[in-house]
Amino acid sequence: MIGIYGDSWGCGEWAVTDHTGRYQNVHRGLEQYLKDDNYECVNHSHGGGSNHRSIMLLEKEQEQEIETAIFILTEPFRDFADVPDRYDEKKPFFVNCFLTLEDTITRLKAIQNNNTNVILVNGLHQVEKQKNLYAHMSFCELLNPKVQWPIYYAWPGNINQVFLQDKKIKIDKNSVINELPKDELMQKRFFKFMQDTKLFHPDGKHPNRIAHKILYDAIKEKL
Repeated sequence: MIGIYGDSWGCGEWAVTDHTGRYQNVHRGLEQYLKDDNYECVNHSHGGGSNHRSIMLLEKEQEQEIETAIFILTEPFRDFADVPDRYDEKKPFFVNCFLTLEDTITRLKAIQNNNTNVILVNGLHQVEKQKNLYAHMSFCELLNPKVQWPIYYAWPGNINQVFLQDKKIKIDKNSVINELPKDELMQKRFFKFMQDTKLFHPDGKHPNRIAHKILYDAIKEKL
């Protein structure tokens, strides 16, 4: 059994399908390609989800015949909504992000040590290569190998103020934005890439079924 764990990028292709203007899944992406090739697969990706929620699900299920876990990382600051105590107000925002991401990697290693192969997939950002997991790949690099993606970055628009304010974490949004890596050209290049390329049509925010096929072909080599 293969388990997929991630956020909206793990859910597949999204589009507006009716007059309500709401996004819906129109193709299950990686999950669908696995099933088309007769792999047993369960997808626990959740739009707006966090690494913390994903890792908790995986930890619960690893004893239930999950032989390979495909873990699609999302932005680590989402974890602060689920576990506000992780955020140390005495430390910079990005130090907190790094520490919670390292916790996720450590927990994934423990899962792998318990006989579940872990395929780590970078989503909206990169992490240091070769984390001693079964396999490691980057969704961004697969879609555009010509770009040298940065180790970690976050788009200010994705730092949802609600995540922080609702949990009464004292943080100045402007100070967070000021901490963002200064390579604005890389930021603009990435979001222009998302808007212009056929790999992100139809909503321009999530990889489409073509992009998921590229990811699937890379993952299939590891299965």
